[in-house]
Amino acid sequence: MSSLSRRALAALALVAVIGGCAGTATTSRTGAPVGPVVGNPAPEIAGKDLDGKPLSLQEFRGKVVMLSFWAGWCKPCLHLIPHEQEVQKRFEGKPFVLLGVNKDDTIEKGRQAQEHYGVTWRSFWDGDNAIVAAYEVDAYPYVFVIDHKGVIRYVARGVSPSVEREIDKMLDALVKDAEAGS
Repeated sequence: MSSLSRRALAALALVAVIGGCAGTATTSRTGAPVGPVVGNPAPEIAGKDLDGKPLSLQEFRGKVVMLSFWAGWCKPCLHLIPHEQEVQKRFEGKPFVLLGVNKDDTIEKGRQAQEHYGVTWRSFWDGDNAIVAAYEVDAYPYVFVIDHKGVIRYVARGVSPSVEREIDKMLDALVKDAEAGS
């Protein structure tokens, strides 16, 4: 192999290595996953709810949080609302909170959807997509279950009866742990 061929091959290898390093990292230097995945701390979010009042995930530390990304234009999201209503009622008075992240085009449309579909829990309004970006949401509905210590314990993209059952099992166990203080 000539000296020129070796240099060209080395240059191609360097380009491949550099190109392979570009982009978003999905693991840390230790190989552990980064971002909003099961086992990692939930990204902190703060903003305003659909009524314009300040809302922060941090204020619910000590409670299990079901964080549901939804919009009034999203038919699968609307199918999830009756289940969310049941969950909210079942865990009333327990260390649990259901929070939404609304992705309607305007805060007014979000409020209208909230009222029309009987969404009685608070929802962040994510007009600037900051929460969607922090949680890497790429579809709706998207549900994160966060334990009372702030760690993501379950993630669901989309909804089905089996997903609802999995969410219920996870919530039952986590609320029990929160009540026991473990």
